Amino acid sequence: MFIFADTLYPFLGFGFEGKYEYVVFAFMTTTGILHLFGLLQPPYALILAKLSAFNRIAVSAMFLSLYLSHQLGIEAMLIAVYDLVFASVYVIFQAKFERSLYV
Repeated sequence: MFIFADTLYPFLGFGFEGKYEYVVFAFMTTTGILHLFGLLQPPYALILAKLSAFNRIAVSAMFLSLYLSHQLGIEAMLIAVYDLVFASVYVIFQAKFERSLYV
């Protein structure tokens, strides 16, 4: 996807500007790999789910910074807020669940 993005996007009917598309590709690639490893290695699924949540938080920060620098529109802010809330809620409740296992 990184190499052929400028060819693949127009072929599918989308415009390619090279701004946020690479952030999306990085997010999709890392999240996909983490989910695949989590499915293939069940003993490590919990830690991989946490890594996926922190990955979402990091990518959300990138989208928010692109929005705040006026490089992307309101959709970047909406994506950032959605992922930040989703991942943060997961991390908070997962931490509470883990603590209840050890008490």
